[in-house]
Amino acid sequence: MAYENDPRILAERKKEDDAHEAKKQAKKDAKEARYHEAKQAKVDEERKVIEAKEEEERIKKDETIKKREAGKLYRLSCKNFNIYCCEKMPGSKYDKWFIEEFVKKYKKQEDIDAVTEVVKAFDDKDFEN
Repeated sequence: MAYENDPRILAERKKEDDAHEAKKQAKKDAKEARYHEAKQAKVDEERKVIEAKEEEERIKKDETIKKREAGKLYRLSCKNFNIYCCEKMPGSKYDKWFIEEFVKKYKKQEDIDAVTEVVKAFDDKDFEN
């Protein structure tokens, strides 16, 4: 009994118990760290997927806006071509309805611009009856 109550023995046991508890705590901490790393990796991957989707949506939205702007410019060019033909060629077969059907053949902005330049290159005497 005296042996077990000896302060040196108690100190040595306490030291061994503390070392044992420290090992157990280190194992718990390592396991918890692995769990948190895996959880953080999963969160990071989910974040990357969300960011990729947002980027995809942004690109799609930008493309839609560009397409709309191109359509507006195309319609404006068709309208300007129609107005020019109606003003410069009255009495000819190039009336409003002919021009509206004529521009339907040209689907690209460059084509409409090219036709407009060709028509604008004509002189007034080219339109005389």
